[in-house]
Amino acid sequence: MEKENLRELERQVLAIVPECIELRRKLHSHPELSLNEHGTASEISMFLRKHGLSAGSYDFPSVVCDIGSKPRMAIRADMDALPVDEASGEAFASEVRGVMHACGHDAHSSILAGAGIVLNQRGKADVRLLFQPAEEVGKGAKMMIGAGALDGVERVFGLHVWPSLDTGTVAILDGPAMSAPDEFSITVKGKGGHGAYPHLTPDTILASSSIITQFNWLVSRRVDPLSSAVISFGELRGGNAHNVIPAEVQMKGTMRTFDADVKGRLVKGMTDICDSTGRTFGLDVKIDWINSGPAVINDAEFAGKCRTVADTFMKSVPCNPTMGSEDFAYYLQKAKGAFAFLGTGKDEATRASKHSSKFRLDEEAIYYGIMLEVLVAEEFA
Repeated sequence: MEKENLRELERQVLAIVPECIELRRKLHSHPELSLNEHGTASEISMFLRKHGLSAGSYDFPSVVCDIGSKPRMAIRADMDALPVDEASGEAFASEVRGVMHACGHDAHSSILAGAGIVLNQRGKADVRLLFQPAEEVGKGAKMMIGAGALDGVERVFGLHVWPSLDTGTVAILDGPAMSAPDEFSITVKGKGGHGAYPHLTPDTILASSSIITQFNWLVSRRVDPLSSAVISFGELRGGNAHNVIPAEVQMKGTMRTFDADVKGRLVKGMTDICDSTGRTFGLDVKIDWINSGPAVINDAEFAGKCRTVADTFMKSVPCNPTMGSEDFAYYLQKAKGAFAFLGTGKDEATRASKHSSKFRLDEEAIYYGIMLEVLVAEEFA
């Protein structure tokens, strides 16, 4: 983009940023959990209509806005908050007990709303704005796609605030960016008995600890050291007395992978371990799987072009893929696209981790987010 055109765009974006910050703070004060984002969607719709845009919705909390006659590109933001008690100290902190925008979705929505207003003013791109519910529970993207959000769309773009990166920077990876999240639950059943007589009772606690130990060496011995995978247990329940071997133990955990072959190896290994442990200890061991979604795999060519665009006004930086997950992955299965990590870290306060009760946002990043979405849309829509 020529320098004069870039300066004009910067003026237009800077003009809308204060209103976008105001919108972000309003959404932050009134967060809503997944599939309950009715008030959030209403605020976004009113904001867009105030600036001359026509905003519709599907039959669930959502906002859809087409700019131009035939959008071939979509830009997505998510709207839901988390079940977290806020301790950020912000003057506009959550007014809803136990609910907080601890992952920056309020900023995502405000950035996209601002980008839409500027794109409409400039009239240089046909683009569809998608404000999606229920990202945190992995349901919203599939709902949007099922309702027709990507009909006619060939490219898709999205971003996530990233406090570990400096404000004014962005990371857009080629290929794998975020992992596929799979959840599992294991039930170990026996007959139970007295802790003083373990020879009379198959030990569900010992069998469970054996499973946990064996799962942890699966990654180091079944997966190529140059590949990435994680198996973590997050819940272990069994027994309620110091001298009773419980009749049942339940465990829950997550597996994160980027590659389908790696995932397959781990699933087989985990299943085999459960089967063999059941036979060894004389117990009924069952593992159940919840396939929670695919990995975020950016189109390398498109990601590279987006970095080139970003470098015209900010700094693109390298970043490792993350074992976190995002249901934006479903959009990337339907259209070529990229998911960007937008730097929002400025000081110690704004580097608190996502999902933390102390999460805070450097609101200067809203300017960079709007600029990035506008330029990507005008370059590729």
